[in-house]
Amino acid sequence: MIHEELKDVLRLTTSRLVHLSMRSFWLYAKEHGLSMAQMFTLGQIHAHEQQGGCNISMISGHLGVTNAAVSQSLDQLVQQGLALRIEHPQDRRSKRLSLTPKGREVLQGGLNAQQAWMDNLQQLTDDEAAQLSAALRLLAERLAPLENTKVPATSQTSPLN
Repeated sequence: MIHEELKDVLRLTTSRLVHLSMRSFWLYAKEHGLSMAQMFTLGQIHAHEQQGGCNISMISGHLGVTNAAVSQSLDQLVQQGLALRIEHPQDRRSKRLSLTPKGREVLQGGLNAQQAWMDNLQQLTDDEAAQLSAALRLLAERLAPLENTKVPATSQTSPLN
């Protein structure tokens, strides 16, 4: 019984967290004339810059879209001065992708908007914040081993039950 209650609370909480987070991120992107795909592309370029850079194929593989879709999105990002295509030093046919300072600024603004809802947690008492931190720490520890496991596409229980 307690596990079913936990599942219900997790479903509700996850739904609210995703909604709050993505709504702000989407509104920020829209205000800056960007699609979600473009914001995700900026994020992928940034993530791969730390590891020596990336190309269109790496981004398309991560996002699960075609190279053509990423290339089209990237063309617009380059035109807006948010990203660069740089010739690969060892292979002139290959292009490495990089963010411009303006691209980093826009991406950071989107991430800040995505996390702005957390400022409302200041309303919690110190005891509530400590309890919530302990519970979330425990949850994060229990979930960590599942990060690299394949999750079944369907489940026997429906979220609408």
